[in-house]
Amino acid sequence: MHPEDRNPPNTAELEAAIPHLAFEQAAMRSSASCLATPGARFAFEAFLVHVRVLRAFYFDQWSSASRWAESTIVAELYCRNPADWRTVKASKKTPRLQATKDPIDKQLAHLTKERAQAFTDLQASVGSLQQELESLWDHFVTTLAKERDVEPFRRALAEKCLELGCP
Repeated sequence: MHPEDRNPPNTAELEAAIPHLAFEQAAMRSSASCLATPGARFAFEAFLVHVRVLRAFYFDQWSSASRWAESTIVAELYCRNPADWRTVKASKKTPRLQATKDPIDKQLAHLTKERAQAFTDLQASVGSLQQELESLWDHFVTTLAKERDVEPFRRALAEKCLELGCP
């Protein structure tokens, strides 16, 4: 298939993905809260996975040239005009999300010598990463509220937080 023939997920597919987006946000919260538990190394890896998924959701741009164009769901697709979200995300300060992209990717996808250093630095960044992602969620919902009902997003997040025992 030629890239110009690829279309983004349709409205029904985007709506069906709302609970999955809410799960990622709630699971990020829940795994961060588990980090205080002794021996909870698994929670750190889970936290990083959810950070990585959410980072891509908020910051990636949809492109028909992408191999996964027809199934990729990113924040801008929920806006009538994707430029609205691009403007919002460009104005938000997310220094830890930007600075930790490569270390998170290395930590999760590769067994490399850099993982030892990345692990220490990433553990120290948990609070700021969570804070930046919570802020992005708030800005995402606020941006959408200008053009659509955001109650499905809020309700889905509340349900997932209840399910996962988010703080």
